[in-house]
Amino acid sequence: MKRLTTLLFLGCFSAGIASAQSLEVLEGAAELSLSDITFPSGPIGSATFTECESCESKTLPVDSGTVYLGVSGSVSLADFLDEVAELRTTEKGQGTFVGLFYSLETNRVTRISLHPDAS
Repeated sequence: MKRLTTLLFLGCFSAGIASAQSLEVLEGAAELSLSDITFPSGPIGSATFTECESCESKTLPVDSGTVYLGVSGSVSLADFLDEVAELRTTEKGQGTFVGLFYSLETNRVTRISLHPDAS
């Protein structure tokens, strides 16, 4: 019985390693402060951001398929920009970070999310 258990464990472990080796990364991501990103002004446009102090800025396209996740969930771009404007004028906005996700294949921004400081 112990031998069967060991064989089952090794089989599952090997299958897990094989599965992990076949994973493909499809999306890039950046975690940014509100001051490190310029948001698009319209549904077809671009987001420009800098990932670190010594990094060059990147500009990636957005389109009508880009999802904007505000404090309360999925919102329109206009509502998202209103939330950003409000956060930028409050103390809570100083601790807010932005998640930006993009397709590695097309470099198109798939979603942008706001994460206000919880304190």
